[in-house]
Amino acid sequence: MRLEAEGLVKRYPKMGMVVAELSLRDVMESFQIRQFIEPPAAAEAAKKLRPEPLRELLEQFEAMGEPTLAEGHDDELFARHNQLDTKMHDLILAALGNRRLMDLMDNMRSICRRARNLGTPIRFAESREEHIAILKALLAGDSELARQTMNTHLENTRHRLILAV
Repeated sequence: MRLEAEGLVKRYPKMGMVVAELSLRDVMESFQIRQFIEPPAAAEAAKKLRPEPLRELLEQFEAMGEPTLAEGHDDELFARHNQLDTKMHDLILAALGNRRLMDLMDNMRSICRRARNLGTPIRFAESREEHIAILKALLAGDSELARQTMNTHLENTRHRLILAV
């Protein structure tokens, strides 16, 4: 079973299955893998991606406005942010044309999504600005800036999720 193989559920004889607890170590290990893979992927994607989907995503992130936690948690906004986040990261990885890499990264990001959904909502304004910076670097075709902005985003997100777990 895929969920069991990914460590998302545990099987107990004669009892069935339970959702596995998420540890700080799970989050840290997932982010370590993401930081090895996603910044170079963003650098490569900057050379390959067409501008249209990048512009569309940029417009969608910009249209979200700048909400903060002080304004309260908005489930709809949280879901929209997560949807756009997934779309951006998938777009970058798809540019490499490696389906095994996409499967691996989907597994790593699912662990990060679980952590994000368990704790305090992320700081939307900070994360939104990081996504906008990545998309602008990709639109400019600037590989080094795409690498740097992705690395910064992952590092900041890791710190935010550590506080959430």
